[in-house]
Order: sequence, then C-alpha cells, then structure tokens
Amino acid sequence: MLISTISRKIDLLKNYVDHEQWFVLYTRSNFEKIIDKKLKELGFYSFLPLRKELRHWNERKVWIETPVFKSYIFIKTKFKKKDQVFKIAGILNYVRFESQLAILSEEEINKIKQLCFYKDKITIEYDKLETGKKMEICEGVLKGLKGFLTELNGVRKIRLYIESLNCFACITMDLDSFSIKYIS
Repeated sequence: MLISTISRKIDLLKNYVDHEQWFVLYTRSNFEKIIDKKLKELGFYSFLPLRKELRHWNERKVWIETPVFKSYIFIKTKFKKKDQVFKIAGILNYVRFESQLAILSEEEINKIKQLCFYKDKITIEYDKLETGKKMEICEGVLKGLKGFLTELNGVRKIRLYIESLNCFACITMDLDSFSIKYIS
C-alpha cells in the first residue's frame, strides 16, 4: 500500500518535471518587450499579452502597445529548464504565491489571449473578492468567458477571474455592448 502510494507520487513528479508548463516570469518594470524578444532569441516559447492603448502627448495622439500584466511574461518550458532564463538581464524571478510557483493551465492562457482582442480598457485587480452576479459573455471577442458582473456607483464591471495569478481582469462596460447570461 505504502509503496504504491510512493510510486504514484514519483510518477506525478516525473510528469511535472518532464512536461512543458506555463510559468510566469516577473521582470523589471518596462522591460517586458525587450525580455520577450530575448527569450524568443534563446529558443523559449514566451507569450507577452499586449493591447493597444491611445496615449496623448502634448497635441498629438499615438497608439502604443502596452502589456496587459505589468512586469509579467508567460513562458512555456519544462521545469528542469526553467532556470536557464536567468541568463537574460531584467528577469527578477518567477511569480510565486505562498512559495508555490504560479503555473497556468492552457485554458487560462487562452483566456488571456482572448482578452488581448478586447479593444477597450482592461484593468488587473489583485483581490480575492468574488462579488456580484456570476455570468458568461455570449457573443463578441470575449464569448465564452465567465466572471462576475458588479456595479459600484453606477459603473458596471465584468470581473474575469484568473485563478493561477490570484487576480481579476476587469472590463468597465455598457450593458448594451455585451450579451451576457447569468449562471449559477
């Protein structure tokens, strides 16, 4: 009995070490694009979620790409190869929660990729409050995403939970611009 339990744990650990997983790198501020480029040059599969944002300088307006998650880059690699990224200047550490590495599922990565297609402002909130009515977006670029609809001081917000990062991607919305259904 004890030997079979230990054997199963060893198999799980081998699976954890030998398969590629999505880890989250924490970088110096405003170094995300440079580090993403260097990771790709070294042969790593990385993902830097970007979104276009209109910035105003003096009398001109410019569209720029900004990271959805400040100082975060997602990297898909094997556990035993993960420390090779520290050859790149500007990478500070891997993101951890309570000493555990943050590892994202393919589903969470796909949710983040889907968010990148949203044209309006997205904010990231790091609280664990799951308030509001549970809902699902029924159409548009965010179709299929589930979250919470909240309202504060007349402002409606959709909060999409990303469990592995302990955060919500939040979209301030006009109810007419989204087709949603409430779920239990």
